[in-house]
Amino acid sequence: MASPSCILQIETERRMASLSGSLPKELLMKVFILLPVKTLCRFRAVCKSWEGLLSSQSFLPSSLSSPRPFTLFLKDCDYGIKKMFFRSNFDPSNALSCNETQFQCEDDIKGFACSNGMVCCLIGLGSSVKLSIGNPLAQQNFCPIPKLETSIMSFGFSFDPNSRNFKILVHSYPYDIWIFDSSVGSWSLLNAQRGISLLPLSSFVCIGTTWYALSNDQQLLVSIDTKRKKWEKIWTPIGFGIMGANGFSCDKIQEWNGRLSYAMVTNEVLEAGIWVLYEDNQWVEVMTLDLKELGLRDFRLHPVVWFDEMFVMENEDNCVTYNSVNDQLKSFPPQWFKGHLVYRPTMFAWKQMEASRWSSLL
Repeated sequence: MASPSCILQIETERRMASLSGSLPKELLMKVFILLPVKTLCRFRAVCKSWEGLLSSQSFLPSSLSSPRPFTLFLKDCDYGIKKMFFRSNFDPSNALSCNETQFQCEDDIKGFACSNGMVCCLIGLGSSVKLSIGNPLAQQNFCPIPKLETSIMSFGFSFDPNSRNFKILVHSYPYDIWIFDSSVGSWSLLNAQRGISLLPLSSFVCIGTTWYALSNDQQLLVSIDTKRKKWEKIWTPIGFGIMGANGFSCDKIQEWNGRLSYAMVTNEVLEAGIWVLYEDNQWVEVMTLDLKELGLRDFRLHPVVWFDEMFVMENEDNCVTYNSVNDQLKSFPPQWFKGHLVYRPTMFAWKQMEASRWSSLL
């Protein structure tokens, strides 16, 4: 027998559904925006008009509205299972600032990438590894992508909210680049232009139609313009000599305000910096830190994520945050998180029916 709370919930949803034909869209949106995410996920199944309203890129409930970007990350939980979390306020000292996503996977999540509210995960072990996509805030289950019969070393993901198409770029062994286009529904091999080395590449980031990846020597990026089919080598700030790389150092790239950005931490001289790539492949410095002056010693840090005025670094023993507005550096116990990506929430959900043109390949 259903519990009183369950009966009340069903009755509330039934009454809401009966209003769908009598209330104007503007009034419905004002009601929807106040409801919790879990309720909105159920309401999408009421009728096509509600599904359309709640899946619009312009709709965002108040619970997901924040002046700061969200971050998405994995966290080791009981029995070694990794769960996906999100938060809008990066406060490592406050465990309550983390919220579990709707999507949770019992298999091992090897890695993930996000774009415009959608997420692509690499899931599984050994030969059973697969790529799946979905909205972790609005979907309990992700949709699998046709399997690529090769070993995946790294990958990137780009989702266009206007066309609702996505692309996945995979760097596979032995050093090939494959692309999956949802509008086509199949994998294709990208042939590198002469002079471009496909030795281990990582951290794929897509800006417009161009993908960027870090090479293994920290002096070069590889860019791939999939529209013009043009490949290019780009010097990093280290390659240009803007920043030295003496001793142990770590770097990372990510999208930042619509442009490619590059972060570097050199641990022998204890310096850190962030640059943004502009036209003609010119790097513009947006932040540099002398970690010694801020009280740090040989921490062997690596960059994790950066957004607005916040720059996050970590190692095995510490999570370090730097706020450029108040010039404050804080150190916390290690978070044991994996991945930390900037995430822009949406209620749009990728359904299996969206993939009907290539579901037969699964």
